[in-house]
Amino acid sequence: MALTSLSVKVELDEINSSLIITDLIGNDYNATYGYTLTNIKGLLKISGFQGSIIYKNSGWDSDDYSSPDITSASWSKVISSTVPVGEDGLIVRGFYTVEYKVSVEDVSATFLTFLQVFKNVYERPLIEISSLVSIVDSTFVFTDDTSYTLNLASTYPPTSVLRNFDITWPPTSGKPNTVSSATSVQLGPNIWSGYYLCNFTVTLSYLLVNDVNGLTVTVSDSIHETLHRIAVIYKDFAGLVNQALIQLTASYEKYKLYNLPYAENYQEVLDDIMMYYDMVKMADISGTDMSFAMTKIYDILTDDAYNLSPGIVIEEKEIYPWQPPVVGDVAVPGGVVFFGD
Repeated sequence: MALTSLSVKVELDEINSSLIITDLIGNDYNATYGYTLTNIKGLLKISGFQGSIIYKNSGWDSDDYSSPDITSASWSKVISSTVPVGEDGLIVRGFYTVEYKVSVEDVSATFLTFLQVFKNVYERPLIEISSLVSIVDSTFVFTDDTSYTLNLASTYPPTSVLRNFDITWPPTSGKPNTVSSATSVQLGPNIWSGYYLCNFTVTLSYLLVNDVNGLTVTVSDSIHETLHRIAVIYKDFAGLVNQALIQLTASYEKYKLYNLPYAENYQEVLDDIMMYYDMVKMADISGTDMSFAMTKIYDILTDDAYNLSPGIVIEEKEIYPWQPPVVGDVAVPGGVVFFGD
Protein backbone atom coordinates (compact mmCIF):
# COMPACT_ATOMS: atom_id res chain seq x y z
CA MET A 1 0.00 0.00 0.00
CA ALA A 2 1.36 3.41 -0.97
CA LEU A 3 1.23 6.32 1.44
CA THR A 4 -0.19 9.37 -0.35
CA SER A 5 -1.06 11.84 2.42
CA LEU A 6 -0.12 12.82 5.96
CA SER A 7 -2.25 13.07 9.10
CA VAL A 8 -1.42 15.65 11.80
CA LYS A 9 -2.87 16.56 15.18
CA VAL A 10 -2.40 19.98 16.80
CA GLU A 11 -3.07 20.12 20.53
CA LEU A 12 -3.61 23.56 22.05
CA ASP A 13 -2.11 22.90 25.46
CA GLU A 14 -3.54 25.77 27.53
CA ILE A 15 -2.07 24.28 30.71
CA ASN A 16 1.49 24.92 29.52
CA SER A 17 0.79 27.56 26.83
CA SER A 18 2.16 25.20 24.20
CA LEU A 19 1.36 23.70 20.82
CA ILE A 20 1.91 19.96 20.54
CA ILE A 21 2.21 18.73 16.95
CA THR A 22 1.81 14.97 16.44
CA ASP A 23 2.28 12.83 13.34
CA LEU A 24 -0.76 10.55 13.63
CA ILE A 25 0.59 7.94 11.20
CA GLY A 26 3.40 7.06 13.61
CA ASN A 27 4.26 3.39 13.69
CA ASP A 28 1.92 2.74 10.74
CA TYR A 29 4.77 3.96 8.55
CA ASN A 30 6.18 0.50 9.12
CA ALA A 31 3.21 -1.68 10.10
CA THR A 32 0.97 -0.52 7.24
CA TYR A 33 3.26 1.02 4.64
CA GLY A 34 6.51 -0.92 5.15
CA TYR A 35 8.91 1.96 5.71
CA THR A 36 11.84 1.69 8.11
CA LEU A 37 10.86 3.76 11.15
CA THR A 38 14.35 5.05 11.83
CA ASN A 39 14.37 6.60 8.36
CA ILE A 40 11.24 8.70 8.97
CA LYS A 41 12.13 12.34 9.58
CA GLY A 42 9.78 15.32 9.67
CA LEU A 43 10.16 19.10 9.65
CA LEU A 44 7.64 21.64 10.94
CA LYS A 45 6.68 25.23 10.27
CA ILE A 46 3.91 26.94 12.28
CA SER A 47 2.60 30.38 11.31
CA GLY A 48 0.21 32.67 13.11
CA PHE A 49 -1.66 35.89 12.41
CA GLN A 50 -0.67 37.55 9.10
CA GLY A 51 1.97 34.92 8.47
CA SER A 52 4.04 35.58 11.59
CA ILE A 53 6.38 32.66 12.23
CA ILE A 54 5.75 30.90 15.53
CA TYR A 55 8.17 28.07 14.79
CA LYS A 56 10.27 26.93 11.84
CA ASN A 57 12.86 24.18 11.80
CA SER A 58 16.33 25.48 10.99
CA GLY A 59 16.49 23.12 7.99
CA TRP A 60 13.04 23.97 6.64
CA ASP A 61 14.06 26.26 3.78
CA SER A 62 16.88 24.00 2.54
CA ASP A 63 15.17 20.63 3.15
CA ASP A 64 17.91 19.76 5.62
CA TYR A 65 16.70 16.84 7.76
CA SER A 66 19.80 16.59 9.94
CA SER A 67 17.89 17.98 12.99
CA PRO A 68 14.31 16.82 12.45
CA ASP A 69 11.34 17.71 14.65
CA ILE A 70 9.59 14.38 14.22
CA THR A 71 11.26 10.95 14.37
CA SER A 72 10.29 7.44 15.44
CA ALA A 73 11.73 8.25 18.88
CA SER A 74 8.88 10.73 19.33
CA TRP A 75 6.07 11.34 16.91
CA SER A 76 5.36 14.67 18.63
CA LYS A 77 6.98 18.10 18.86
CA VAL A 78 6.24 20.54 21.71
CA ILE A 79 6.44 24.24 20.82
CA SER A 80 6.18 26.54 23.81
CA SER A 81 8.37 29.63 24.20
CA THR A 82 7.23 31.29 20.97
CA VAL A 83 3.49 30.55 21.23
CA PRO A 84 1.50 33.82 21.46
CA VAL A 85 -0.45 34.18 24.72
CA GLY A 86 -3.05 36.87 25.39
CA GLU A 87 -3.79 38.88 28.53
CA ASP A 88 -6.32 36.23 29.54
CA GLY A 89 -3.50 33.69 29.78
CA LEU A 90 -4.82 31.68 26.83
CA ILE A 91 -3.21 30.99 23.46
CA VAL A 92 -4.21 33.86 21.20
CA ARG A 93 -7.37 33.13 19.24
CA GLY A 94 -7.21 33.39 15.46
CA PHE A 95 -5.92 31.57 12.39
CA TYR A 96 -2.88 29.28 12.41
CA THR A 97 -1.12 27.53 9.55
CA VAL A 98 0.51 24.13 10.03
CA GLU A 99 3.09 22.96 7.50
CA TYR A 100 4.79 19.58 7.74
CA LYS A 101 7.05 17.67 5.40
CA VAL A 102 8.51 14.19 5.72
CA SER A 103 11.55 12.47 4.33
CA VAL A 104 11.67 8.68 4.00
CA GLU A 105 14.91 6.72 3.40
CA ASP A 106 16.77 9.64 1.80
CA VAL A 107 17.41 12.40 4.36
CA SER A 108 17.85 15.02 1.65
CA ALA A 109 14.54 14.41 -0.16
CA THR A 110 11.02 15.47 0.80
CA PHE A 111 8.60 12.60 0.40
CA LEU A 112 5.25 14.13 1.40
CA THR A 113 4.07 17.59 2.40
CA PHE A 114 1.15 18.82 4.52
CA LEU A 115 -0.39 22.29 4.79
CA GLN A 116 -3.60 23.14 6.64
CA VAL A 117 -5.10 26.27 8.21
CA PHE A 118 -7.31 26.23 11.31
CA LYS A 119 -8.91 28.82 13.56
CA ASN A 120 -8.39 28.71 17.32
CA VAL A 121 -11.77 29.63 18.83
CA TYR A 122 -11.28 28.23 22.33
CA GLU A 123 -12.64 30.26 25.24
CA ARG A 124 -12.26 29.04 28.81
CA PRO A 125 -15.59 28.12 30.48
CA LEU A 126 -16.68 30.13 33.51
CA ILE A 127 -16.58 27.92 36.61
CA GLU A 128 -19.73 27.95 38.74
CA ILE A 129 -19.61 26.17 42.11
CA SER A 130 -22.68 26.28 44.32
CA SER A 131 -22.75 25.43 48.01
CA LEU A 132 -25.66 24.60 50.26
CA VAL A 133 -25.47 24.55 54.06
CA SER A 134 -28.22 22.74 55.96
CA ILE A 135 -28.06 23.30 59.70
CA VAL A 136 -31.06 21.01 60.18
CA ASP A 137 -29.38 18.08 58.40
CA SER A 138 -25.87 19.10 59.46
CA THR A 139 -24.60 18.85 55.88
CA PHE A 140 -22.60 21.05 53.55
CA VAL A 141 -22.85 20.28 49.82
CA PHE A 142 -20.58 21.65 47.08
CA THR A 143 -21.73 21.17 43.47
CA ASP A 144 -20.06 21.93 40.16
CA ASP A 145 -22.80 23.67 38.14
CA THR A 146 -20.51 24.68 35.28
CA SER A 147 -21.65 24.24 31.70
CA TYR A 148 -18.56 22.90 29.95
CA THR A 149 -20.07 22.75 26.47
CA LEU A 150 -18.62 25.61 24.43
CA ASN A 151 -21.10 27.48 22.24
CA LEU A 152 -18.78 29.27 19.86
CA ALA A 153 -18.83 29.15 16.06
CA SER A 154 -20.14 25.63 16.65
CA THR A 155 -21.04 23.64 19.75
CA TYR A 156 -18.13 21.79 21.35
CA PRO A 157 -18.94 19.39 24.19
CA PRO A 158 -15.89 18.36 26.23
CA THR A 159 -14.36 15.00 25.42
CA SER A 160 -13.08 14.71 28.99
CA VAL A 161 -13.93 16.37 32.32
CA LEU A 162 -11.82 15.46 35.37
CA ARG A 163 -12.86 17.25 38.57
CA ASN A 164 -11.13 17.49 41.90
CA PHE A 165 -12.70 18.96 45.04
CA ASP A 166 -10.26 19.48 47.93
CA ILE A 167 -12.14 20.80 50.96
CA THR A 168 -10.48 21.81 54.22
CA TRP A 169 -12.57 21.50 57.39
CA PRO A 170 -12.32 23.85 60.39
CA PRO A 171 -9.09 22.94 62.24
CA THR A 172 -10.78 22.01 65.53
CA SER A 173 -12.82 19.31 63.81
CA GLY A 174 -9.68 17.22 63.37
CA LYS A 175 -11.08 15.94 60.09
CA PRO A 176 -8.80 15.40 57.10
CA ASN A 177 -9.48 17.16 53.85
CA THR A 178 -12.42 15.81 51.88
CA VAL A 179 -11.23 15.01 48.36
CA SER A 180 -13.63 13.98 45.61
CA SER A 181 -13.79 13.72 41.81
CA ALA A 182 -17.60 13.67 41.78
CA THR A 183 -19.79 16.43 40.37
CA SER A 184 -21.22 17.03 43.84
CA VAL A 185 -19.63 16.34 47.22
CA GLN A 186 -21.41 16.33 50.59
CA LEU A 187 -19.79 16.96 53.96
CA GLY A 188 -21.55 15.47 56.94
CA PRO A 189 -23.49 14.62 58.76
CA ASN A 190 -22.01 15.92 60.98
CA ILE A 191 -20.45 19.22 59.96
CA TRP A 192 -18.67 21.70 62.21
CA SER A 193 -19.05 25.42 62.62
CA GLY A 194 -16.22 27.57 61.37
CA TYR A 195 -14.45 28.39 58.14
CA TYR A 196 -14.23 25.94 55.24
CA LEU A 197 -11.84 26.26 52.32
CA CYS A 198 -12.79 24.66 49.01
CA ASN A 199 -10.18 24.28 46.28
CA PHE A 200 -11.63 23.09 42.98
CA THR A 201 -9.66 22.04 39.91
CA VAL A 202 -11.00 20.72 36.63
CA THR A 203 -8.96 19.35 33.72
CA LEU A 204 -10.70 19.53 30.33
CA SER A 205 -10.25 18.26 26.80
CA TYR A 206 -12.04 19.37 23.62
CA LEU A 207 -12.05 18.29 19.98
CA LEU A 208 -12.23 21.38 17.73
CA VAL A 209 -11.37 19.85 14.35
CA ASN A 210 -11.90 16.15 13.63
CA ASP A 211 -9.69 14.84 10.81
CA VAL A 212 -10.53 17.49 8.22
CA ASN A 213 -8.17 16.94 5.25
CA GLY A 214 -5.86 15.09 7.64
CA LEU A 215 -5.91 17.78 10.35
CA THR A 216 -7.14 17.19 13.91
CA VAL A 217 -7.20 20.00 16.51
CA THR A 218 -7.72 19.42 20.23
CA VAL A 219 -7.58 21.57 23.36
CA SER A 220 -6.43 20.65 26.87
CA ASP A 221 -6.95 23.01 29.78
CA SER A 222 -6.95 23.09 33.58
CA ILE A 223 -8.91 25.61 35.67
CA HIS A 224 -8.59 26.27 39.39
CA GLU A 225 -11.02 28.07 41.71
CA THR A 226 -10.85 28.73 45.46
CA LEU A 227 -14.02 29.32 47.47
CA HIS A 228 -14.37 30.44 51.11
CA ARG A 229 -17.47 29.53 53.08
CA ILE A 230 -18.85 29.66 56.62
CA ALA A 231 -20.99 26.70 57.54
CA VAL A 232 -22.92 27.24 60.79
CA ILE A 233 -24.96 29.77 62.78
CA TYR A 234 -24.68 29.72 66.58
CA LYS A 235 -27.19 31.05 69.04
CA ASP A 236 -25.04 34.12 69.72
CA PHE A 237 -24.79 35.11 66.06
CA ALA A 238 -27.79 37.45 66.22
CA GLY A 239 -26.44 38.85 69.49
CA LEU A 240 -23.03 39.52 67.97
CA VAL A 241 -24.63 41.27 65.01
CA ASN A 242 -26.70 43.38 67.38
CA GLN A 243 -23.63 44.30 69.46
CA ALA A 244 -21.78 45.30 66.31
CA LEU A 245 -24.69 47.45 65.13
CA ILE A 246 -24.78 49.26 68.50
CA GLN A 247 -21.04 49.97 68.40
CA LEU A 248 -21.04 51.02 64.75
CA THR A 249 -24.07 53.26 65.29
CA ALA A 250 -22.30 54.96 68.21
CA SER A 251 -19.29 55.62 65.99
CA TYR A 252 -21.56 56.97 63.27
CA GLU A 253 -23.29 59.35 65.69
CA LYS A 254 -19.93 60.57 67.00
CA TYR A 255 -18.28 61.22 63.64
CA LYS A 256 -21.28 62.86 61.98
CA LEU A 257 -20.85 65.78 64.39
CA TYR A 258 -17.45 66.80 63.00
CA ASN A 259 -16.43 64.47 60.14
CA LEU A 260 -19.41 63.75 57.94
CA PRO A 261 -17.52 61.89 55.15
CA TYR A 262 -16.06 59.52 57.77
CA ALA A 263 -19.50 59.07 59.32
CA GLU A 264 -20.90 58.16 55.91
CA ASN A 265 -18.46 55.25 55.75
CA TYR A 266 -20.00 53.88 58.94
CA GLN A 267 -23.48 54.40 57.51
CA GLU A 268 -22.52 52.28 54.49
CA VAL A 269 -21.21 49.52 56.79
CA LEU A 270 -24.41 49.57 58.83
CA ASP A 271 -26.46 49.27 55.65
CA ASP A 272 -24.31 46.39 54.44
CA ILE A 273 -24.73 44.45 57.69
CA MET A 274 -28.50 44.83 57.62
CA MET A 275 -28.66 43.82 53.96
CA TYR A 276 -26.57 40.69 54.50
CA TYR A 277 -28.42 39.78 57.69
CA ASP A 278 -31.73 39.96 55.79
CA MET A 279 -30.15 37.64 53.20
CA VAL A 280 -29.20 35.19 55.96
CA LYS A 281 -32.77 35.09 57.25
CA MET A 282 -34.28 34.73 53.78
CA ALA A 283 -31.83 31.96 52.89
CA ASP A 284 -32.75 30.08 56.06
CA ILE A 285 -36.48 30.38 55.36
CA SER A 286 -36.12 29.25 51.74
CA GLY A 287 -33.67 26.45 52.54
CA THR A 288 -30.92 27.90 50.36
CA ASP A 289 -27.26 28.62 51.06
CA MET A 290 -26.71 31.23 53.78
CA SER A 291 -22.91 31.03 53.88
CA PHE A 292 -22.27 33.86 51.38
CA ALA A 293 -24.14 36.44 53.48
CA MET A 294 -22.68 35.09 56.73
CA THR A 295 -19.19 35.38 55.33
CA LYS A 296 -19.81 39.00 54.35
CA ILE A 297 -21.04 39.81 57.87
CA TYR A 298 -18.11 38.09 59.57
CA ASP A 299 -15.68 39.90 57.26
CA ILE A 300 -17.08 43.19 58.55
CA LEU A 301 -17.28 42.18 62.20
CA THR A 302 -13.68 40.97 62.27
CA ASP A 303 -12.23 43.93 60.34
CA ASP A 304 -9.69 45.70 62.57
CA ALA A 305 -10.61 49.01 60.93
CA TYR A 306 -13.82 49.19 62.97
CA ASN A 307 -12.20 48.28 66.31
CA LEU A 308 -15.23 46.32 67.53
CA SER A 309 -15.15 44.76 70.98
CA PRO A 310 -15.36 42.21 72.33
CA GLY A 311 -13.40 40.34 69.68
CA ILE A 312 -15.66 38.30 67.43
CA VAL A 313 -14.61 34.78 66.57
CA ILE A 314 -16.36 31.78 65.09
CA GLU A 315 -16.52 29.01 67.65
CA GLU A 316 -15.66 25.67 66.08
CA LYS A 317 -18.05 23.03 67.31
CA GLU A 318 -19.67 19.87 65.99
CA ILE A 319 -23.28 20.26 64.86
CA TYR A 320 -25.71 17.39 65.22
CA PRO A 321 -28.64 16.86 62.84
CA TRP A 322 -31.89 18.30 64.15
CA GLN A 323 -34.40 15.85 65.63
CA PRO A 324 -37.98 16.64 66.68
CA PRO A 325 -38.31 17.21 70.45
CA VAL A 326 -39.64 14.27 72.43
CA VAL A 327 -41.47 14.25 75.76
CA GLY A 328 -39.03 14.91 78.58
CA ASP A 329 -36.14 15.55 76.24
CA VAL A 330 -35.05 18.06 73.60
CA ALA A 331 -32.82 16.76 70.86
CA VAL A 332 -31.78 20.20 69.56
CA PRO A 333 -28.24 20.99 70.76
CA GLY A 334 -28.16 24.11 72.89
CA GLY A 335 -25.27 25.70 70.98
CA VAL A 336 -27.19 26.10 67.74
CA VAL A 337 -30.16 28.21 66.72
CA PHE A 338 -32.36 27.26 63.78
CA PHE A 339 -34.09 30.27 62.27
CA GLY A 340 -37.78 29.53 61.73
CA ASP A 341 -37.82 26.44 63.94
